[in-house]
Amino acid sequence: MNRRFSMERRLWDRAELLLASPAAMRELAGDIRRRRERLEAARERSGTASPARDREIGWLRFLESDDAVTRHLTVLSRLRRLMDPSTAWVCLTAINGLYRVRPDGERLEVVCSEGFLDAPVSLWGDLVREWRHEGDLLTRGRIRAWAVSAPFQAVMKAILGDPDGEPARGTHVDLAAVFERVNGEWFAGALERPHLAWSARRTRRRFGYYQPGTDRLVLSRTLDDPAVPLFVVDFVMYHELLHKALGVRHVNGRQRAHTAAFRRAERRFPRFAEAQEWLRKLAR
Repeated sequence: MNRRFSMERRLWDRAELLLASPAAMRELAGDIRRRRERLEAARERSGTASPARDREIGWLRFLESDDAVTRHLTVLSRLRRLMDPSTAWVCLTAINGLYRVRPDGERLEVVCSEGFLDAPVSLWGDLVREWRHEGDLLTRGRIRAWAVSAPFQAVMKAILGDPDGEPARGTHVDLAAVFERVNGEWFAGALERPHLAWSARRTRRRFGYYQPGTDRLVLSRTLDDPAVPLFVVDFVMYHELLHKALGVRHVNGRQRAHTAAFRRAERRFPRFAEAQEWLRKLAR
């Protein structure tokens, strides 16, 4: 079993028992809080950006709400009636995608986005059929339609945080101005401005990321430095806006963002090689 999903596995195995026991729910609340605190302490020690870790922290904070954890366990209980627990287990969490399915011993491991939390029973039936490779184009169409629906986006915003009000103006660089320049020069001004923000701390491994669930684009505070040429900042902005413009492909429920088409578009940036060398230097 993947240790990353040890808590999620326990929630699947004990969903009905937890819902029936206030004492067990209180114990679960303590486990969730302690796991979040450990991850937050690790984040402070590392000083590096990790969208996956930040998603997990946001997800755990979301589950600290009595209402959210009850809804979560209710969905798992429903899924245990739709799927034979002896052949598969399911966890709902904050993944970068819709779902993924892979073998786990004699059973299937299904990791599904928490964004489906409030989906109707009929859609959960569609998801189960898709996980069993029994779906069709109509099934997949309904699943993807829910993934861009207001209820899905509301759950993801609750997990990832509401980006409104985050400062786009850094100490030296205004991300709003960078966006306007890059959008005008390479996207013909066609992109709607995403929520722009600088990362909370300087990072050396990841210089930007785009979250489609909340339309949030974050650049590393390492780039907010007068020693970093503006074309390097523009390139990172261009890279992340390509994710917004091109979207992602879904293969077995997982996102594929850096496709061949993406890489070709990325290399159209006039100073691509020079920008890459600058980023390698910053990483060192």
